[in-house]
Amino acid sequence: MVYFANLLHICHEAYEASLRSTGVNLRQFFEAGEIAIPIIHSDIDFFVPVYLGDLLLVKFTAQTINSGVFQLDYQLFKQSAEDTILVATAMTKHSCIDRHQRQKRDIPDNVRQWLAQWAKGG
Repeated sequence: MVYFANLLHICHEAYEASLRSTGVNLRQFFEAGEIAIPIIHSDIDFFVPVYLGDLLLVKFTAQTINSGVFQLDYQLFKQSAEDTILVATAMTKHSCIDRHQRQKRDIPDNVRQWLAQWAKGG
């Protein structure tokens, strides 16, 4: 069976892929900008086992919690020729901080635009 933290890693890969698909330079986003966006909370619930080699589809939606915090809600599906089964749901909550002073900051405009693309009902 797949270790639970590996499914959270898969969720993070989906997050990065969505950023990349909108033209965000990941190196600059995660390492060089003035704003850091660490994950401050995560949660995952499993419904059926996931095994090495299972094909997974990850869907997520985004929501702004307040001026400096956003949340991503994930659904992970196992895909086969016969069926698509919900195997887990997960959530990551992200906070924006000044990279050097470690003080809370507002969500940057480019991230707000990205969030709008992934908003529930959007």
